[in-house]
Amino acid sequence: MERNVQSLSNDRLHFESWKYVQDTGPTAVLKSGNLTLVVTSYAVILVDRALFFQKGPDPKDFHSKIVKSPHCETQFSTTGSRRTST
Repeated sequence: MERNVQSLSNDRLHFESWKYVQDTGPTAVLKSGNLTLVVTSYAVILVDRALFFQKGPDPKDFHSKIVKSPHCETQFSTTGSRRTST
């Protein structure tokens, strides 16, 4: 799979809904065809969309969002979220 690096960063994540700051470690936004990935070096808790807003991609610009996190708010989608736990 050919990938293009859209951006690289190494800054702290400031949540939009919590007064909590989290270290994501080195982070990359990768694009391959119509697939865009936001990849963090450290495990993060995604309680809101801040990771996407701070790293570049706006979740509203995507048809589908797949979030691997123990907690996911419905604000990840403008039409509501379908939550699935495994």
